[in-house]
Amino acid sequence: MELDVERLAYMYLVNEEERMILSGQEEMKFSDFRRHEYLTAFFEFKSYNIQLWNQFAGRFESQFQSLVGLINEEGEFFPDLEYDWEEQNCWIENFYRNAPEGEQEWLWHWIEEKKAEMA
Repeated sequence: MELDVERLAYMYLVNEEERMILSGQEEMKFSDFRRHEYLTAFFEFKSYNIQLWNQFAGRFESQFQSLVGLINEEGEFFPDLEYDWEEQNCWIENFYRNAPEGEQEWLWHWIEEKKAEMA
């Protein structure tokens, strides 16, 4: 039941193009997976996040193996955290801007609360 509620809420808030990707009607790219994985984790849609991993992660095995290889090769892995934060903030901002107009005000407050919790 929790999964259904989270999926319904998330699908309601994303735009039509994202719904097509998430429903499998359009191809999910690795960048799409990373974005939706981050956003569902950010909004604490834990059950839906797990479902995304179960449904799509297998498609990106080579990308994950490349990351593991990079970590093993370098010995330590220090991603460009500043770039990651900027990218994640863009994902959040785009999510907000693409949400249904009548939902944006409360969504912005929720986003600000989530960011404050993370600080």
